[in-house]
Amino acid sequence: MDTRTTYVGRELESVPRFLAKAYKVYEREQPVETVDLVSALGMYVAEDVLAVRDNPPADKPVLDGYAVRYVDIVGASPQAPIRLRYCKGVKKIEPGCAVEVELKDVLPEGADTVVPFEYTRREGDQVLIFESVKPGYGVAKRGEDVKAGEVLVRKGTRLSPLHIGLLASQGYGKVKVYKPLSIALYCAGDELIEPGQQYVEGKVYNSTCPLLASYLSSLGFNVSYCGLLPDDREAIEKVVWDKLRDYDVVIVCGGTGPSKSDVTVKALEKIVDEIGGIWSYGFSLRPGHAAAVGVTETKIVAGLSGFPVAAWVQVYILILPLLLKAYRASWPPHPVVKGVLQRRIVSRVGLLDVHRVKVKFDNGRVLVEPSIVRGSGRVSTLVKSNGIVVVDEEVEELEEGDNVDVHLTHYMV
Repeated sequence: MDTRTTYVGRELESVPRFLAKAYKVYEREQPVETVDLVSALGMYVAEDVLAVRDNPPADKPVLDGYAVRYVDIVGASPQAPIRLRYCKGVKKIEPGCAVEVELKDVLPEGADTVVPFEYTRREGDQVLIFESVKPGYGVAKRGEDVKAGEVLVRKGTRLSPLHIGLLASQGYGKVKVYKPLSIALYCAGDELIEPGQQYVEGKVYNSTCPLLASYLSSLGFNVSYCGLLPDDREAIEKVVWDKLRDYDVVIVCGGTGPSKSDVTVKALEKIVDEIGGIWSYGFSLRPGHAAAVGVTETKIVAGLSGFPVAAWVQVYILILPLLLKAYRASWPPHPVVKGVLQRRIVSRVGLLDVHRVKVKFDNGRVLVEPSIVRGSGRVSTLVKSNGIVVVDEEVEELEEGDNVDVHLTHYMV
């Protein structure tokens, strides 16, 4: 079967084929900088970070009580308490002894269990044990959380608050990270006005650039939204040339369609032709076939759709795999889970089809409900869904009940 698809008179570029070529060309690896630990939140680690010591560093109590040998309290109960000798401040426990311990203490040598105070009563030089807790109860063994030399965070990992806490527990005050990529972002279109401006009949609020700017910023990129551009080829060429001197990536949204006023593609193609690299326009991607991407060894120039959903898909599928490579990080940036499809998805052979879905968790099952609405301008569908299913180019349909991979793009109740 001939699955070739055309757009504005040219064959659409296969997404996997384009990325394979682009990976070979784009060799950028971001410079490394050392930053304060808390300031590193959201940045990408530039080296494996190892544990420098065991945690806990010794066997420790995890509650206040009496440290004992388990063999000495077997069978203890309220009806038949076991009496132990009260031993104060000893570092090594003897048979039949109970040593008072707090969270800050190190467990006495030979002790293997801690009985909470509420299960005991002290009478002079004796301690009555009223509960035979399980062996090892109330004890954290040396290194049971982290062992010295263990990899805490792998190179290319984006630091979350949880990573920050883990590194802090090992005494790290600074960490080596990749300097964030700088991205200049524009939206082109004479019909656009900015959010916050007075609405004018016939105009359209620019939602695409705020969406992309905030999304890319949330993933650890240094994004500058540079404003609106007119449907003017020379104006677009000028600003893109200017931004390429200072930015690693320049993206222009809008003006990638087939009409005469859509001049972004011609402007960017001329720039990429002059600076060298690979260039592709028109992709086997739905939504989002109207994209143009130029890749050199260190720069990316992209013309994306003016429609917010299509532009977000283009960023996710075409641009992010390359940007994350510069951090030596893996794509996708969101968790991928297995789920059961609740309704059939019809695709088209030859297209990489991105479907918005709503994921529900029901008694251990992951249920995946495809969105009925598919318009590229329906930005509300990105909020009403919380994931996407990417249907491969060679797949024509997915049936109800099929197990599918779901990219969880955001949390929703």
